[in-house]
Amino acid sequence: MKSTLVDLMLTKHRQTEKDVLVSDTGEEAKAVWLPLSRVEIEDARNIAKGKLKGGQSVTLQMIVVTMPERLAMEKGLV
Repeated sequence: MKSTLVDLMLTKHRQTEKDVLVSDTGEEAKAVWLPLSRVEIEDARNIAKGKLKGGQSVTLQMIVVTMPERLAMEKGLV
């Protein structure tokens, strides 16, 4: 079965060597970790207002993440 890729505009909360923490709402409490080995990231050159888990407001970078549709569904992003 052929994998279908999707492009999603997401807010980036954090990134490690292996994973990136993203959300579609800007709320850290609703963010999910994505393995960098399974996604491609492009800077969207935009910023968004977001919230940390404690409720503090932050400014976050917007990114376009290309990933298999199945991964996006598993993580609740589509």
